[in-house]
Amino acid sequence: LLAICRIGEPLVVTSIPLYMPAMLKSLKVPEQSVPYWASICISVYSVSLCLSAPIWGWAADRWGRRPTILLATLFQMISMVLFGFSRTLLWPVITSGFLGLASANSGTLRTTAAELVPWKELQPKAFGILPMVWNIGRSIIGPLLGGLLSNPASQYPRIFGANKFFSTFPWVLPNMVVCTLLLAGLVSGILFLEETLEISKGRQGLGLRKGKQTFAWIPLRLPNNPHTAIWERPRDIHGEIGQHLEYQVGLNDSGRLKYRIFTTRACLNLLAHALLVTHSMIYDEFLPIFMYTKRELVRSHLHTAMPRWLAIDGGLGLQSSQISAYFTISAIYAVAIQLTIFPLLARRFGTLGSFKVSSLIFPLIYVLVPFLVLLPPSKFMGRLAILALLLSKSTGTTISFPCSMILLSNSATSKRILGTLNGLATSTSALCRGVGALAFGTLFTLGLEKGSVVLPWWLLSIIAALGAVPLFWRIDPDEDKEKQGDERNLHLWNEDDLGSDEDAEVRLLNA
Repeated sequence: LLAICRIGEPLVVTSIPLYMPAMLKSLKVPEQSVPYWASICISVYSVSLCLSAPIWGWAADRWGRRPTILLATLFQMISMVLFGFSRTLLWPVITSGFLGLASANSGTLRTTAAELVPWKELQPKAFGILPMVWNIGRSIIGPLLGGLLSNPASQYPRIFGANKFFSTFPWVLPNMVVCTLLLAGLVSGILFLEETLEISKGRQGLGLRKGKQTFAWIPLRLPNNPHTAIWERPRDIHGEIGQHLEYQVGLNDSGRLKYRIFTTRACLNLLAHALLVTHSMIYDEFLPIFMYTKRELVRSHLHTAMPRWLAIDGGLGLQSSQISAYFTISAIYAVAIQLTIFPLLARRFGTLGSFKVSSLIFPLIYVLVPFLVLLPPSKFMGRLAILALLLSKSTGTTISFPCSMILLSNSATSKRILGTLNGLATSTSALCRGVGALAFGTLFTLGLEKGSVVLPWWLLSIIAALGAVPLFWRIDPDEDKEKQGDERNLHLWNEDDLGSDEDAEVRLLNA
């Protein structure tokens, strides 16, 4: 159910960039200004996401995960339909803001996933499902919808040529299909998604009761010997709880417990996650624009004075359908990596170790992206180079995101603030992404005008390199001693106590 609800955001993120360059050109935007206006839309989306994410997270902790997820999905459906009716340049900017407000429930979904699967043996699989669904939506369904269904009257004149509706609104069809998938998630959530917030458990609305009645004939059994729950209090604590509570938890004026959100590890994990989302999403949103942009747009004096390896003044000049095919191949590969390679790496190197290795891939990829122009994309070597970079990026993303989710969740001091922490993660990521997208789009447009688009991709490489710094900074000096067998530290946090997130990794990945 969470997977169905989760698929909406990657479809929004990846279906729209596939047709956004053509849409902006149809709105009378000069080709050299397309990256700038695309960055405006992305920044508005990200700022709206940043502002609304803490509110969604707070609402999830206050009123429950289930109503928050369902309401956000409904708003997302409405916003997607509105975006498809863009006929003026101002309309996609405004509706991008609506989409950002409606798409800020990813933190709530991660929180619900952690609470739905409390058994340590199942945690790695549970944390891997949402990134896998993201990969499927990001690189298979999204590009297919955006590339194959946009402007249907021009792409399929025999079928849609006489249809005045799709001729007037050429960008609405892929959004309507996305809304159909979101509707399936909304209906499934109403009927079957149970509340996981502790204070709201047991509340059953009419929809949930009807869903249970409909499928009451299906025999569902829980295991006789349930696994150790993630919230289970450790048996042998030897004073550890007192130490953690003294550090993590205090009393407010009314005598109620309050939990510290901004611990050192939580802050470092938030920073690493924010930078990961920033450079990864900017790449996903601007690479289709780079691939769509024509080659050699200008021949300025500055361009002719540059070395050949810097004089890259355009993109690959591919069609939307070709771009869609590349992303689809990349997504199939990413899903295979998620199911096969990632579990092996996680067990061999641990969550943090796998995150470190994958984080070093991104800077090199971004440095090489603009040099794809030097190889003809219609030739074998050009196609091979494009695929190599796409598959390398998919490898890094597939490994990094589950690791980041596990480390971030395990850095929370209590499950009572898990929704708030994930909301803050979404908010900080959106803020960094919005600023980064605006800077990238501005530099991309300037590069097209001056005759070199190398600089924005190198800036993205620097952001990726900075994103790896917190991963190497956050290791404790006595980490090796902890790994050698201090069993009394190998416990996960619950609402009363918190072990280190390194300890949490060991329990999750050695199950």
